[in-house]
Amino acid sequence: MEQTKNSIYSSDISKKLEVNVNQGLSNEDVQQRLLKYGKNELVGIKEKTLWDHLLHSLKDITIIILLVATGISTYVAFTSHPDDFTEPVVIFLIVLLNIFLGIREQVKAEKSTKALKSFHVQEAKVVRDGKLGLYETSELVPGDIIQLETGDKVPADAVILDEMNLFVDESLLTGESEPAAKDSSYQPSGNEGIGDWKDKLFSGSLVVSGKATAIVVETGMTTEIGKISSLLETETTLAPIQIRMQKLGKVLSIVALLAALSAVGIGWVRGETVPELLMIAISLAVAAIPEVLPVVVTISLSYGISTMAKKNAIIRTPTAVETIGHVSVICSDKTGTLTQNKMEVEKIWAGSEAAKSVKQELNQTEKELIKYFYLASSANQNQKIGNPTELAILDLALQEIEDKQALEQNYQKIHEIPFDSSRKRMTVVYQTVEGYLSLTKGAFDRLDLVLKNKEEDKKIKAIHDEFANQALRVLGLGVKKFKQLPADLSEEFLESNLEFAGFVGIIDPPRKESYAAVKKASEAGIKTIMITGDHLITAKRIAEDIGILKAGLKVMDGT
Repeated sequence: MEQTKNSIYSSDISKKLEVNVNQGLSNEDVQQRLLKYGKNELVGIKEKTLWDHLLHSLKDITIIILLVATGISTYVAFTSHPDDFTEPVVIFLIVLLNIFLGIREQVKAEKSTKALKSFHVQEAKVVRDGKLGLYETSELVPGDIIQLETGDKVPADAVILDEMNLFVDESLLTGESEPAAKDSSYQPSGNEGIGDWKDKLFSGSLVVSGKATAIVVETGMTTEIGKISSLLETETTLAPIQIRMQKLGKVLSIVALLAALSAVGIGWVRGETVPELLMIAISLAVAAIPEVLPVVVTISLSYGISTMAKKNAIIRTPTAVETIGHVSVICSDKTGTLTQNKMEVEKIWAGSEAAKSVKQELNQTEKELIKYFYLASSANQNQKIGNPTELAILDLALQEIEDKQALEQNYQKIHEIPFDSSRKRMTVVYQTVEGYLSLTKGAFDRLDLVLKNKEEDKKIKAIHDEFANQALRVLGLGVKKFKQLPADLSEEFLESNLEFAGFVGIIDPPRKESYAAVKKASEAGIKTIMITGDHLITAKRIAEDIGILKAGLKVMDGT
């Protein structure tokens, strides 16, 4: 019988949110709370209209100077050569072109920042008025009781009321490739980081195994993903090039004014008439202003945005392109950024010969071990859903097992003891043509093995430590064979006195492009720093592999 673990303080939460966890909220309650909390949606800052963008562009000092120059030039043309308005028209067209290019690139870039909304889930299973049904996630409110199972995305931040073997992929928030084990009985201290809230679920994360009932506590922009969205929507400060352009604009304005006043003074001394002096002053002021400079800068930055976009880099504002040129240090997350956020089996040891890379040619014993690991996994082959570690085993098995149809026919699953975070192992029993086969997969220190002698024990531990020191996640496999199906299918019987079959070493490998990126940064004089919540040994291995950690550099942990 499936057993769920219940939250020991769920009554406190439900009391605070004024909801019966068995009945859920009523439709009337939901409508009232929607008015109070708003819809469960990621809402960014108000989208800028064309008028907003135009006003923003007109605040630029160089644009202001050019508009003044247009006015002055128009006056000069009107008073001295009314049949030729070429100069003011050209200056004004330059102003329009500069504004158009700036607005176009800004609008294009802002569209790319809405990617976070892709984490939005359309429907969720919710208990309301005592009945379970599908509801739009935008209508969720604090106090709603939701149910989740393998493959579901979490629609809002929620506290777990009860769960069974629940593992959730929170990599979008924590950067960790390993799913987080959840425990509804966990007692928070209040000082936990996101990755430490074992009794809480976060909007946008994915349930990779197990099931749960939870109570919604935060929706929309108050969720963790909503807070990140708010940070990304924050108005940016001036870029270095904007600061320099504003300074240049002010200097040019002062130079133009001084030149005009000087010309007026000299002309006045020489006895020139006032109209002539005014024309000279205006001409000098217009001549001092480089009308095409803002356009040249904008076109250059726009080209930079297009170039960066082709390299999959989203630049929000044109001026940010120039800012990137000032970067001297890059701090990067590890999981999913420098690595693939996808676990892969790297090494295998079948208990006889030396450990081997899976990229080498494998012998029959090693292929048999891979087959056993595959059978002892619960990943969904068709949907590719499950623990990343099990998916890594699945991927390797799909490469090495030639006749999968025959395998499924020859091995009929009849019993399974699911993985449990406290036991750190799982067991599957199969009926085969030769009898019955029990496979137990898990952490090496949790496998009850029957070993021949101390030498074998020493050898197995040495291989395990070798894998661990290479930052590999080590999984061991124990086997039991029966002629007849045993009457006792308990974990105590099936998971004791196991025959050791072998190890696999799994890692989240670096992205292929990470090597080149770190090398290019180094050649450009940019220092690269990797920041991760992973184990120090794992972090050190990845940093060495991609060229970040070199001789003379240090690795530091949080303490």
